[in-house]
Amino acid sequence: EKQEEQPAEPAPAAQSAGDDPEKVRLKEDLLMARSQIAAYSAGVASEMVADAVRSFVDKDLKLAHQVMRDDDIVDEVFNKMRQDIIAFIRGGEASAELCLDLMMIAKYLERIGDHAVNIAEWVEFSILGEHLSREERYADK
Repeated sequence: EKQEEQPAEPAPAAQSAGDDPEKVRLKEDLLMARSQIAAYSAGVASEMVADAVRSFVDKDLKLAHQVMRDDDIVDEVFNKMRQDIIAFIRGGEASAELCLDLMMIAKYLERIGDHAVNIAEWVEFSILGEHLSREERYADK
């Protein structure tokens, strides 16, 4: 019996024929740096969730407000990664598949931070009976 030949998988954009090996290594280093930033964002988002739960258990308004402030860090990292990923795709500097995977991870980490903020806002409401404005909330710094 003759076995059917499987088509060869296309080379990732970062390793296409004609790419200088040094350029490929540099592109991979750039993506690794983005991955490390995503790991940092994951750490911040994870701490936000833990702090939000702790603020609820301990009825700690200051900690709840800190969670809300920390969301700015996660949002900033997400926006930076988004811009970098767009540049990678436009410049053909990395495979679109890899960039999209990294983008999805960054977005979900940003959403985790948003959910931690939602918990913190309800902690605030459970303690005060109202939601404060951003100015009122951060006056306790």
